Amino acid sequence: MITVAGLSDCAQADVKDWLESGSDPGYQIMDDNDIVQESQDIIESDNEDEELEEMATGPTHEQAFTALNTAIDWYEKQKDSN
Repeated sequence: MITVAGLSDCAQADVKDWLESGSDPGYQIMDDNDIVQESQDIIESDNEDEELEEMATGPTHEQAFTALNTAIDWYEKQKDSN
């Protein structure tokens, strides 16, 4: 018998009873439709994650440069109108 700190003593017979009494095979039983749906859900989740990553990275250098030029043009027009 292996002793693990923090756990009460467990006899080999207890472990055997526990393993034999479980009716859960340890995995989900799925039919073809369930498998297809699960696959589609995973793909959709991956696509959403990629979209979030793209949004989190910010604008491209070209987009930032264009936005800065637009802001500078606007600022210069404000000075001219005063």
